[in-house]
Amino acid sequence: MESKKGSLPSMIGTAKTVLVFDLGGVRKAIITSIQASISKKRLKGRVSFLGPVALNAESQTQIRTIIINIIDRMTKPLGIKELDFEICITNPGVSSVNDTGLEIAGYSAELPVFLAMLSAALQIPIPQDMVATGHLASTNGDIAPVSGLIEKLKASIADTSIRKFMYPDLKRDQSLKALTPVELKETELALATKQEFIELCPVKNIAKAIALVFSEEEIILGSLVSGYFNADLSKDGNDGPIDQALVLLSAENEARFWRILESNLLDNEINRSRTLLDQFAWFYISSKEYPAGFGEKLYHLLVSLPPMIRKNRKLYPLITIKNYLQLAQLAKDDDFSDLQKLFSCNQETIHGGKYHTEPSDDKKSVPEQPDSILQYFLKALTPPNIAEEILLPIDQARAAYNMDRIQIDSYDEFTESIISFYTHLLLHLNQIKGITNKQLLAPDALDLLNRTFQEYGGIKAAYEESRSAVKGGLRYIFDKMTERLKAEEREKFIRMVFKSLMDPLNFEMKVALIEAFFKRLGSSLPEDIRSRPPEQYATDYEIIVRTYAESLEKMIDTLRII
Repeated sequence: MESKKGSLPSMIGTAKTVLVFDLGGVRKAIITSIQASISKKRLKGRVSFLGPVALNAESQTQIRTIIINIIDRMTKPLGIKELDFEICITNPGVSSVNDTGLEIAGYSAELPVFLAMLSAALQIPIPQDMVATGHLASTNGDIAPVSGLIEKLKASIADTSIRKFMYPDLKRDQSLKALTPVELKETELALATKQEFIELCPVKNIAKAIALVFSEEEIILGSLVSGYFNADLSKDGNDGPIDQALVLLSAENEARFWRILESNLLDNEINRSRTLLDQFAWFYISSKEYPAGFGEKLYHLLVSLPPMIRKNRKLYPLITIKNYLQLAQLAKDDDFSDLQKLFSCNQETIHGGKYHTEPSDDKKSVPEQPDSILQYFLKALTPPNIAEEILLPIDQARAAYNMDRIQIDSYDEFTESIISFYTHLLLHLNQIKGITNKQLLAPDALDLLNRTFQEYGGIKAAYEESRSAVKGGLRYIFDKMTERLKAEEREKFIRMVFKSLMDPLNFEMKVALIEAFFKRLGSSLPEDIRSRPPEQYATDYEIIVRTYAESLEKMIDTLRII
């Protein structure tokens, strides 16, 4: 096959096809993009069509019945809610020839329309160096032949960015229903003589098409983003094209994830490896579940890497502090040793050389790298990091809340305003998802309000302010609630930083951390303090480390000002 240049990146919801038009009596095949996006509102018929190039009424009906039925039968088992779609067919080539809108007849666009809709639904990108054409003959997912394949093949070869041509497999009984015997013979000859110029991809059903279009890595990323990573449908019975496709998308995703991650690490694809790990972490954070054995598996994978890769400083940290801390919040007592392993996977110093067998009693072990743990604490507790991780998102949520007035007339209206504002904050902080019954949050919202105004008279004082607006009414109340929430979330974050690595019952670990701290400060500490045993300070290690982190940042700010 001759080499082609100009390959385009993959895109979600966009499939390339090639359509044949009759322009002034001349049949012309033109590469076209079909774009599908999820509609934010319910649509009549579940699908709307936009753009200057339109499908005829018969084709639109086919999409709203056959294709949407297949999409539903694939997304529902994966736990994805029923979706509506907006479809746009773009065709710069045709527009340059004819300024008027064009209508597409026939069924050849059904396969690319299906692929674009499925891509949008599952968040799996489609390679833009492939064109697809084919008719979805039934809700079973079979792909039937279409006419005009010779013209479409020639147009695809002429486009230097196209490397693959997907078309219905002609070696099937239905071929003569769409093509005359002469057309079938000529098409088979054209395909045979052109295969050295483009990769031919004949497909009999949607399962075969999906296997060719979606890469394993993109399937895994899509499953993590869309939330069906743990859905294994390989044992649900039946063996039709739709069932085969569901198995392809869901079977053994855990094993596939680790295999793909290992492959990327071995290829030194650091950014792709981090993307996989970030999405993996976020999937479990969203599921409010700690991934059992995550640290252990990642640790052993890193151990197995060639030293040249393992010692690459750009590899660390593999997992962001934010994701690590959020996973740590989900860890149970049984996950403590695994959490320590996960932390060690982020440390360049650990992976630079030695690996040791862990003691059997993890609760009594002293960390091998107290310097790394101390450095982690100091980095996580700096005011800029706390601001970025905790304070800024709350401020942004407050700024995004629009108010139509600052005074209210009744207590019911007052409590409704407080609950609505509190719900808004939690939604923007990803602490609740989707449309929530706000009344379920009423106790927490009013409790936050009471804590905010406890020194000024509690909820009664806040209610009086909302009626009088002496200090700004609801705006003042919401600002005070925001500041209180920021203070509480800040303290919660700091506690979580320490709890994520330090076993509260492991005194030896605390002593080792204080020794690392004394070593770090060196001669800057007075002699009478340096001479004391670190055990004297081990119990209060949190206060010591936190105070140092805050004072260090104040010194840096002072130096910047001077």
